Amino acid sequence: MDSHTFRKPFFACPKGTFYLVGVLFNTSFVAHDKFPFEEVLEQNKRWHSQLITQGGYRYPVDAIPFSSEDWRNHFGDLWESFCEMKDRYDPHHLLGSGFGIFS
Repeated sequence: MDSHTFRKPFFACPKGTFYLVGVLFNTSFVAHDKFPFEEVLEQNKRWHSQLITQGGYRYPVDAIPFSSEDWRNHFGDLWESFCEMKDRYDPHHLLGSGFGIFS
């Protein structure tokens, strides 16, 4: 993909040409009460760490819990602008409250 085609102000992506990669686990063959959720989340965190060290970004609808600090790093130089917009248009922080952005 070409980053120049993305014009949304808070869409974090590398500059220039980049690839979108997603890993999905097929859980249909595992009994729900026996699926190793914690192990899968830990593996996702390890992959995310590797991605960040290589200049990648996270698409925010995956299975990696983010802390407030992680969100600050994700938005980088846009963090202050993001906070200003959030305070202006969502002063009670109702939208996206389950993502841990300000917790």
